[in-house]
Amino acid sequence: LSQEEIANLNTSVNVNSLERTLDFWNENRNNPAEEEWQKELSNSIVLEQVLSFPVNIVAEKAYVGGKRVTNKEGSELDFLIKNKLTNNSALIEIKTPVTNLVESGYRNGINNVDKELSGAVMQVLNYKSRLQENYANLMLNEYEGENTFYNFNPKCYVIIGNTEQLSSQRMVKSFDLFRNQLSNVVVITFDELFYKVENLIKILERPAVKIEKGIDDFNDFL
Repeated sequence: LSQEEIANLNTSVNVNSLERTLDFWNENRNNPAEEEWQKELSNSIVLEQVLSFPVNIVAEKAYVGGKRVTNKEGSELDFLIKNKLTNNSALIEIKTPVTNLVESGYRNGINNVDKELSGAVMQVLNYKSRLQENYANLMLNEYEGENTFYNFNPKCYVIIGNTEQLSSQRMVKSFDLFRNQLSNVVVITFDELFYKVENLIKILERPAVKIEKGIDDFNDFL
């Protein structure tokens, strides 16, 4: 294959992977199984849509410290990742599309954020604190070689909920007021994530050329 054909093949593989993930989203918008969402999002191409930098997944269900001598109370983060170019780390916590974002009751024109959202934010900040406290020990015992990463004030991300829950302008206002004032945690909803994935597919498909030279069945080849 020529370099151009190889590039087109890589694009086709990426598009195929993203399309499968997008299909899963469209078929599972009301799926409350957190483990299934973590498995589906264990794709660095998808996660790059959240972080906007090249991603390496260091570990899923990543241990970030905290175990006692009884081997209990250890902290496990959904995704510990790092920037491919700088090796600085970032933390991602995943909930589900049906996780509540804001409460239905309100006062003075605003709604309170749901405890699931505020709890997820506190959870990922706790993981960050544990990671910083145990960084040196983790580098010696848990994350060596290719999994080595830096710990320069890592950013935290929470993927949670669906904006379709926000049935009024008041609820949208309350949600955005909350997440926009967070200084070191980025909150993104599942539908926002997959909107970006869908747009990426359109961009990748635009220049794609079907490979035919020397290949009888392109789909079988993939």
